[in-house]
Amino acid sequence: MQVAMMYPVESFKWRLSTMIRGVLRGLLRDDEAATASEYAIMLALIITAVISAVNAVGSSTAGGWSRNVNIISTSLNNGS
Repeated sequence: MQVAMMYPVESFKWRLSTMIRGVLRGLLRDDEAATASEYAIMLALIITAVISAVNAVGSSTAGGWSRNVNIISTSLNNGS
C-alpha cells in the first residue's frame, strides 16, 4: 500500500479540519455548548442595541454641534 505524500500546507489544512470537526462534535454533545451559544447571541444583540443607540444619539445631537461650531467660527472671524 502506497501512502500519498502530503505537502506541509495540505497537512496543516487536514489537521486543522480534523481539529475543528472534533471541537464541533464536542460542542454538539455538550449541554453547556447550548448555554454558551445563547450567551453569544445575547451579547451580539446587546452590542447591536448599543451601536444603534449611539448612532441615534449622534444623529440627534449633530445639529446642535453644527450650530455651536458655526457660532464659534463666526465669533472668531468677527473678532479678528
